[in-house]
Amino acid sequence: MQATCELPFTLFYYYHGHVAFASDSFCKFWITLNFSLNVAASHLNAYLSIERYLLIFHHVLLFQHKIILHYAPMCTLIIFGFAYSFSLVVFYPCTNQFDYTIETCGGACYESEPFWGILDWVVTAVGPLCVIIVSNMILVGRVFIQRRKMMRANVWRHNLALLIQLLLITTLHCAAWLPVCIVSLISQAEVSSSQVIQELQNNWILVSPIYLSIIGCPIVCIFALPELKDKFRLTIVYQWRHYMNHRINPTRTSIMFHT
Repeated sequence: MQATCELPFTLFYYYHGHVAFASDSFCKFWITLNFSLNVAASHLNAYLSIERYLLIFHHVLLFQHKIILHYAPMCTLIIFGFAYSFSLVVFYPCTNQFDYTIETCGGACYESEPFWGILDWVVTAVGPLCVIIVSNMILVGRVFIQRRKMMRANVWRHNLALLIQLLLITTLHCAAWLPVCIVSLISQAEVSSSQVIQELQNNWILVSPIYLSIIGCPIVCIFALPELKDKFRLTIVYQWRHYMNHRINPTRTSIMFHT
């Protein structure tokens, strides 16, 4: 959703050097859309790590209470992301100073408030990242502790595939968000190099990995699960054979000279 709904505005900005529509209303819309999708993605990835633990070690409980343990948390986290960002961007009592030459118009005014800036940093980035790292460490540790038991039950390959998929998605997410968290932490500390930090925050080097992680998740899922990987490989082979069988080859003509 972020790649189709919000990414075009970012690409427009990097191509033209200014926002798509120079108005405060558009800036609020873009900030709300960008922040809410980032919050929802971070929280969903955090819950994905917890749900993978349940899927491997408590799959019966998960399937018996799928609505409560799967659908309800997913919907709640998505609604929370939009409600949280919308309320702070639109209703927080401060004056926005939008800059149409900066990505997301420079952000919302509440980010400059000490309390809300730190809280937003914890809620949107650091908190989900800590949950992801801790839950994955626990999951990996327990999987390898119970490896022999899983081998006897013939579920080792399936659980290993789920674990690899989760670790790849987690690695993408951490690689995208760790630099942002570190730079934001330095910015909150108000160090002397604040101008450099602001340049980093508005630089595509920090922003682009976030979109790369979003776009890369489907590819990771394809290559992490054997059944999807086999279907993908067979599809490519079939398309290639179809192309080779139906391509038009140039005909050779020979020219003979008579004397």
